[in-house]
Amino acid sequence: MNPVLSTRPVSLFAKSLHVLALGTLVCTAACGTSDGDVDSDESGVTGQATLTFKATGEPTLKGKLLPGTRVTLAYDDARSGCSGTSNGKPSWSTTGRFRVGEGSVHEFFAAGLNPAGGVTKPSFTIPARAGDLELWFETSGLWGCHAWDSNFGQNFHLTVEAPAKWPGWLGDASVVISRATCNDGKVCSADRKPLENGFAYDSWSRERAAFKRVEFRVWKEGVTDHDDSDLWEKLDVQLHYRFDKTKAFSTKYVNFEERVENDARYGIELGSLDPFAAPNGGTICPKVPVVPSVNGQDVTATVEFFVRVNGAELRPSGDDEGLFAGTFAAAKSASCTYQ
Repeated sequence: MNPVLSTRPVSLFAKSLHVLALGTLVCTAACGTSDGDVDSDESGVTGQATLTFKATGEPTLKGKLLPGTRVTLAYDDARSGCSGTSNGKPSWSTTGRFRVGEGSVHEFFAAGLNPAGGVTKPSFTIPARAGDLELWFETSGLWGCHAWDSNFGQNFHLTVEAPAKWPGWLGDASVVISRATCNDGKVCSADRKPLENGFAYDSWSRERAAFKRVEFRVWKEGVTDHDDSDLWEKLDVQLHYRFDKTKAFSTKYVNFEERVENDARYGIELGSLDPFAAPNGGTICPKVPVVPSVNGQDVTATVEFFVRVNGAELRPSGDDEGLFAGTFAAAKSASCTYQ
């Protein structure tokens, strides 16, 4: 059967940076706004399921596969293709690999000797992505045994369903830092740059740019394809960001800007994230890690972030855990103590 994908009635030039919910693919293996800070809401496990691989045949599924589901694996040792023991323990180890759609490849212990030690039951967690779940296994033995369990090279395929509240599409993420205006004071289209390339926000941006914001587009059938004063209630749009890799993400709500064809465009002002901006336009001592710039006169701070809309995530393309990033720069102040 062919996969069943949701349709998005917009022009084809809109670039999707990370399609997290394009609808539901059929299972081919046997299976049954304000602009203030808010508390961070990081995704955790949202459900449980068990995937059983018996000695032969296709896998069977108990439960439902959704983004965030913790999947416990029951993998029969006979599938490994290797055997034997060493010091009373299996002399082989089976590694499982999976990806959802065009996302990252993830590894997990599946059977045999667990390289990490312990007796943890094999399991993995589905990332914040919906679509085709592709699985395959590789076994390596102490004495040179090597085998694959990949459905004769086709791999095993199941479906991760998109929650009903998710948008059908997220993408066209861009950054604009520009003094120019077009069409009665709006952003000039040519000034929107791909967000995957990052951004540099400096004193010129702070003082001279007319536009300095991150933008992206959202489509949800029956929601964004018409004017709706209650859109803020139907789409929970958040930016999760951090300046310190060792700290939890902070969160800001993202404002609706305008409808573009059947999409809703959202944007957040970079000035609202600027760690060097004082209320009077001066420079404050940042409470984030900074590094000296090349010229030695400035300091820079790097922000990492991703977007979440009703639970679906917008990240750099093909990376389930990737983050967008940009730098803020300011003149080094003798009165500041930098981290």
